[in-house]
Amino acid sequence: MLINAPKSYQLIGEEIRTNKLLKKVKAKNPDEGCSNHWEQCGGINWTGPTCCKTGYVCHEYNPWYFQCIE
Repeated sequence: MLINAPKSYQLIGEEIRTNKLLKKVKAKNPDEGCSNHWEQCGGINWTGPTCCKTGYVCHEYNPWYFQCIE
């Protein structure tokens, strides 16, 4: 339900709960910040992501280079 407020609209009731739920779902994305397929995911002095997106694993080729593979 929308209420007309001066120079803006304010959400009340169900819409607010829905918006909060969507924000929580987006914030809990397990792939957020993880490397994609073929990207580096670790190694000595590596400062980037150390996880891979869903469906990939971080494979150690040598101590300096880890890569996301299937």
